[in-house]
Amino acid sequence: MTSCRRHFLSLILIKVLIPLWVLAPKVTASVVFTSFENFGGWPTMGTACLVGQLAASSAFIGVDSAAHMSEEVRLSHTIFECAKKKC
Repeated sequence: MTSCRRHFLSLILIKVLIPLWVLAPKVTASVVFTSFENFGGWPTMGTACLVGQLAASSAFIGVDSAAHMSEEVRLSHTIFECAKKKC
């Protein structure tokens, strides 16, 4: 890891993550893992959860799906290059 990248990561850790961790409101573990809120105004909690999953699943069905799927096959570097060139 280069010195510049290490310095940037340490700045993120010190200036962003630690203050968020210290100043964030504290709740119990049962609240974190068992309470669900529907702030989107969807009619049911199931609909709200499904709509919330769209952003996470778009990584596998979106433009960069070839990059994600190429990590799962043998000779991924050659297959990925071929997919980029559409050969």
